[in-house]
Amino acid sequence: MKISAIILARMGSSRLPGKVLMGLQGKPVLQRIIERCRTSVVDDVIVATTTKDRDTPIVELCEQLDTNYFRGSENKPLDRVYFAAKEFNVDLIVDVTGDCPLVDPGIIDSLVSFFGLAMRIHYASNVIERKFPDGFDCQVYKFQALQKIYELSETTHPEFKEYVGWNFTKLDKFYTHSLIPPLNYRLPEWRLTLDTRKDYELINWIYSAMKDEIWSYKQIIDFLNNNIMEFLEYRDFL
Repeated sequence: MKISAIILARMGSSRLPGKVLMGLQGKPVLQRIIERCRTSVVDDVIVATTTKDRDTPIVELCEQLDTNYFRGSENKPLDRVYFAAKEFNVDLIVDVTGDCPLVDPGIIDSLVSFFGLAMRIHYASNVIERKFPDGFDCQVYKFQALQKIYELSETTHPEFKEYVGWNFTKLDKFYTHSLIPPLNYRLPEWRLTLDTRKDYELINWIYSAMKDEIWSYKQIIDFLNNNIMEFLEYRDFL
């Protein structure tokens, strides 16, 4: 079974254009995500970007990093992931987005492990029931199940084109499994995703502390709790 991380990445963010190539302590955001995914159990990493000219720098970075890529529809993320997986013969897809530079390889490994157990699962994620901080999001699903979603998007459910993994939670025909963190790490109100300039400043600060280490979500949460006053300079959730 081939397991691939597919990272949705494009330059056209409305709130923070070009965020996937912004620097995090000397390396582009996308490179940081690729490196974190590569330390998990995945066999390879594929970047799913668009055919727009503005996304050519993403392709150039992939070529520099010897990373597979696929170019497809900007407005149909489902199609991009589906055809990327099809082109590279992926059996199990680890769905990661370009706004999660803190994605945890350990979470990826835990989600993938569910598919090796004696249970019938089509889709597993840590976002079905939001308990993790926003920014550690990861979704894993079988290509065969994705193919069914794609077929439905071509016929009765065209709205599925706008999303990928979330579609599995909208139909009863799919078996899903939710990953929940330990009680003291259940912080759904925390925002650690990359969508605004303030998000970027926070994540860059975290990377300045991590340096080139790859911290788990627990290490990141512990660091933020231990430096809560500095954290509050970026976040006002308390």
